Amino acid sequence: MSKYATLFRCRQTGDVVITSNHGLKDCIDEETGETIPGLMECYSKRVDKLSGSPLDVGSVETVDSILDEHLGFDLHEVQMTKKELATHLQQYCKITAESLDDPADQYSFEEAIPKFTQWLLKRTDRLKYYTTPSGLKCQYPTLVFQYDEFSDILPSHAFVFIQDGLVMDEEEVVVAE
Repeated sequence: MSKYATLFRCRQTGDVVITSNHGLKDCIDEETGETIPGLMECYSKRVDKLSGSPLDVGSVETVDSILDEHLGFDLHEVQMTKKELATHLQQYCKITAESLDDPADQYSFEEAIPKFTQWLLKRTDRLKYYTTPSGLKCQYPTLVFQYDEFSDILPSHAFVFIQDGLVMDEEEVVVAE
């Protein structure tokens, strides 16, 4: 089935890192209940590797609906220390701020930077970092931050994105129901 979805592309590489049909929402600090400005998040699912359908009992091979190279966005893990992440965020945010055309957007992003970088750096022991294949060749690519969330039934992964590091495009795409 085809329908319109918003594609979120890395501002540096143009690679799609997530789409609106993954239930993007504001990122909420689990300790304070407050919205973290500049960040958005969604949750992945375990899906059948062959069909892409939600996990059925008896499915042999499953993949993550966001990480997988065929059913997801082909994201690859990047290893970083806390210090390396801090340096990356500093440079990435500088490049991103300079690329924003609207001065109001630039101001809003710069106001959010200390809050979301502090939030991310506080959680480095819980986070994994991912980027696209093109991002692996880019000095300061968009990073996708992943941490585990657990439900009563299955573990799922929460994925966090720096909102202004992404460019939104609305396109007609094939969406699995």
